[in-house]
Amino acid sequence: RSVMDYIRYIEKTHEYYRSLGYEKVYNYAYNEDFPFTPLKKPLSESRVSLVTTASFVLLDEAGNPLEEPGMIGTNELEVFTVPSVWPTDRILSTSTDHDRYQTDMEDVDAFFPTTRMQEFLKEGTFGSLSKNYYRTLPNYSHRKTTVVDGPELLRQGREANVDVALLTPVCPVCHQTVSLVARVLEAGGISTVTYTNARDIAASAGNPRQIFLNYPLGNPAGRPNDAENQRDVLRAGLKLLEEADKPGIIIDLPYVWTESKAWMEKFMTDEQPFISEEAEARRQELLQKAREQKAKQAQ
Repeated sequence: RSVMDYIRYIEKTHEYYRSLGYEKVYNYAYNEDFPFTPLKKPLSESRVSLVTTASFVLLDEAGNPLEEPGMIGTNELEVFTVPSVWPTDRILSTSTDHDRYQTDMEDVDAFFPTTRMQEFLKEGTFGSLSKNYYRTLPNYSHRKTTVVDGPELLRQGREANVDVALLTPVCPVCHQTVSLVARVLEAGGISTVTYTNARDIAASAGNPRQIFLNYPLGNPAGRPNDAENQRDVLRAGLKLLEEADKPGIIIDLPYVWTESKAWMEKFMTDEQPFISEEAEARRQELLQKAREQKAKQAQ
């Protein structure tokens, strides 16, 4: 692959935050080993679940939010459930850290493919779906994901007899969080596949099985409003689950977002800053709160 065939998000985010005046360079997770649980039985007999770091709220029948939106992880336990039969028209994205110049997060199935999974269930591709799907928040702390949220996701997944988990991230650090979660799940006996838009971050974290889709952040499960593309993307991950005989395999899907590569060149530039000033200020406020909380716990 040539350099501009996909964005190097680790380099890009480092450059971007340096340009905004942040001196400290964030260390993305790096793992050379891979936990690995081969598929134990055919998918048509397996119970499948979905794990995401996407920011969204569930709505009641009148369209009112049933919860407060979460943006970035703190030091508290952050594992939330979503009924797997919850209708997509009652899920509202609250994301501020997707590529907002390219995608609007209105098609839930492009990042949380619950409709496609119901279709696969009806077709007999899956044995069953877990009663609940799972969400956690993106967290800059590798340790928090690995020793707090990841093990809780594993505990709940085991309790629900989940055999397979499909994982979807949105933001850059989301790709690290879901990759670290996938490692915990695999080490605990649940087979995983992660659908990504930031190949390098998931690979650096030692993701056990990665399906890379070179679309803008926010579309790990396919092109918005293109059910066939979404089905093809999901199928690629299921094929990897069935065929992988070792961990660390990355499948680069052939789909192209646009003929022009301008969207890749413009991402995180002055012309197209990553997130709005307001969202960045809120993010920094939450990070500061988490740091203070951590300092308090250490006393």
